[in-house]
Amino acid sequence: MTRAAPADNYCIKAGYVARTAAVTIETTPGDYWTPQRIHMAAFYQFEVYRRAAGLIEQHGLSTVLDLGAGYPGKIHLLGHVSLTLVDQATLAPIVARDFPYVEFIADDLERPGKLGRRSFDLVICADVLEHLMDPDPCMELIRSAAKRFAVLSTPERDVMRGTDCMASPKPEHVREWNAEEFRRYVESRGFNVVSQELLPQGRLSRLERVGAALLGLRGRRWTACQMIVCQPRVQSMADIELSPPPSSGL
Repeated sequence: MTRAAPADNYCIKAGYVARTAAVTIETTPGDYWTPQRIHMAAFYQFEVYRRAAGLIEQHGLSTVLDLGAGYPGKIHLLGHVSLTLVDQATLAPIVARDFPYVEFIADDLERPGKLGRRSFDLVICADVLEHLMDPDPCMELIRSAAKRFAVLSTPERDVMRGTDCMASPKPEHVREWNAEEFRRYVESRGFNVVSQELLPQGRLSRLERVGAALLGLRGRRWTACQMIVCQPRVQSMADIELSPPPSSGL
């Protein structure tokens, strides 16, 4: 699938080279969602889901949509909520087997259309946008479906690759944002950013979390995942296109 980037190149710096094809779309079951990836699904983005759980508890949220959920090995963190998962059709039988109590919808996040006009208290989109050739349709779906909050995460390019990185070396990633670019992208697509923080990519023990907080640890192991909590902003598309770039807040 090849698509032209918009004029703003998704708010990524000039000269950055995105991939011309997405390789995470699975046509034959098991090609992408291998047993190893399924096993590791409980490890990556763990801190994102832990913080989403805190948001649910703090604000009394009851309906959650997880876009690009993958193998949902972390949904137990979210507590007793009404949960809807969206991902590739090849995951449907696996989710039905292991998580029969959740709703699963097969859809293409670059051409979404299966949710209709449904809305949810919280929308989670954890490390998905970097896999899409065109993330704008997914962002518009998030904006229309998020009744109160959205939690978005993606790798922080500068932490992961260094400030001189001009293309992702990971075949599964079409493009990657640094923190300032990602905040600007989210706000330019019709959201108000509530908070932005850098998190570990993987699960930490309680002792590691406490140590990281006390010592202010930085670097790839500790801060390679960026997470934004945001709310949809109701405005015209003209206003969205003319929104000025904000400061990163980090």
